[in-house]
Amino acid sequence: MPIHKNKEKKIIKKGGKKNKKNKKNNNYGGKRIIKAPILITINEKNSPDFTFIGEFSPLSGYEPKYEPKKWNNELIIKNHNCYSYMMNAISRTRKDKPQPGYFSGFPRVKDNEYNCNSYFERIKKDNPSIYKVGFDTKCKKGYYKAFMAIADGDDPDYHFYRQDKSGYWSHKPGRREATDLDASGNKIKNPLIADRNYTHYNYKIACPLFCVNPDLGRAYSSRIQN
Repeated sequence: MPIHKNKEKKIIKKGGKKNKKNKKNNNYGGKRIIKAPILITINEKNSPDFTFIGEFSPLSGYEPKYEPKKWNNELIIKNHNCYSYMMNAISRTRKDKPQPGYFSGFPRVKDNEYNCNSYFERIKKDNPSIYKVGFDTKCKKGYYKAFMAIADGDDPDYHFYRQDKSGYWSHKPGRREATDLDASGNKIKNPLIADRNYTHYNYKIACPLFCVNPDLGRAYSSRIQN
């Protein structure tokens, strides 16, 4: 389902080329028009809300700082991925990239499990305190917002983003450098409508935003046997 229709407010989404720079939101005749840089596909059973009041999502005051140098250090960059970055879980003794659900004993994810519901179940087991939230809602004390998107197809993948103290969002693609830029090279104000169509993966399936408290969860790189 490439276009999400909200019964209370009509939303028109215009796709664009990957390097298109104009992604401003405008109001025309009371209708909110969102110019999105990618085709948005959403999970019917677990879809985010694409109606936004503010340009930036409100802060709780507990967001992590955007510190790319710390994450791009040669001792950290190769064994930390988007999941550990989203959790702000950095460890110099980590041997490999952590995966959602490994702390709770989940097996390796199958290709047909690359969907919002399956991954949220895994994240929730590792971090029982997380909860879903809308873009315009502030997380409660001790929490900050995170976002997950999925690339489907023959070689599926998942990707996480987090909101920083600046109000912008950042992410760490696999073993590559942490950044606050989207696929078009623009700073991320809203990950739901940012360009997520990268060279190797198009994370076009948007999952609901959620609030996370990194002190109440775990991110493991190897599966714990129950």
